[in-house]
Amino acid sequence: KIVAFFNPKKGHKFMTVTWGGFVGAVSGMNDQGVSVTINAAKTALPTGSATPVSIVTREILQYAKNIQEAIAIAKSRKMFVSESFLVASAADNKAVIIEKTPDDLDVYDPKKEFIVCTNHFQSNGLGKTKMNMEQENESASSYRYQRLMELLKANGKNTVQKTVNILRDQKGVNGANIGMGNEKAINQLIAHHSIVFEPKKLIVWVSTSPWQLGKYVAYDLNKVFAMKGMKENNEIADSSLTIAPDSFLLTPAYKNFVAFRNIKQQILDGGSNVNTKELVSSNPEFYNAYVLAGDYLYKQKEYAAALQNYNIALTKEIATKKEADHVKDQIKKINKKLAP
Repeated sequence: KIVAFFNPKKGHKFMTVTWGGFVGAVSGMNDQGVSVTINAAKTALPTGSATPVSIVTREILQYAKNIQEAIAIAKSRKMFVSESFLVASAADNKAVIIEKTPDDLDVYDPKKEFIVCTNHFQSNGLGKTKMNMEQENESASSYRYQRLMELLKANGKNTVQKTVNILRDQKGVNGANIGMGNEKAINQLIAHHSIVFEPKKLIVWVSTSPWQLGKYVAYDLNKVFAMKGMKENNEIADSSLTIAPDSFLLTPAYKNFVAFRNIKQQILDGGSNVNTKELVSSNPEFYNAYVLAGDYLYKQKEYAAALQNYNIALTKEIATKKEADHVKDQIKKINKKLAP
């Protein structure tokens, strides 16, 4: 992870969380208190090139001082995928979601004290399209949205710490254990970073490895941008605002998840002699453990053992319709092979 601070010749100073070789932005905030994060939506396969989403995000950070200017920038660019831009503005004292497809743009403003965004559109226009309705019905996005709403309602008035707690949440709806790494969880144990903004104070918190579990490091943009560059290598994070790591890191469950990932990688790398019992015992509530075991055993022609794992997978919280259909198709194939 790289936390980068920019002082461009034109436009506003801004920060982003990025990585080596990446020139766009997926999350960030500028010195006007405009913050942007992006969430992918379902889209058709692109048929031509256009402006990458991350470049549009960076342009908003560099040139917008409020929501109106952010919308104007988003409108001015043609994109080849669909995306939700969650834009907050200190000047407007609110946040909206700019929903954009290769053909259309709509703005979602619930006019409430909160706004929630997962991976589907919510505006009156784009929310009712066939592709978005498929996304709601077949992906993990609606389930995650439901869990987010549940946690927001349960937590009372929000704070930075409460926001971090939500970003770290691994449970399903009603606090169900849906396994570690489930796409239906808010923390799927996969994210490059998560980020918390306080636009009016110009403070930003960035998660450290692994995923949302490490400490959140705070940067006061008022102080950072006032430095006018650095002549010496000094730490510029505000240690007094650091949020402690997730205690989950100290548990046997975390060690089990690391073991699960290692065995999963063996399978993905085409390894042999994979211990499928160890795989499922390391993450027993996660449907994908049983799907991986089933797929591996099927390739080894151990059909009865594969069938057993597929059947258990169907009793767990499967993230997407596509994955559930795959399991059902595999069961049909095995039943034909095992039929007398």
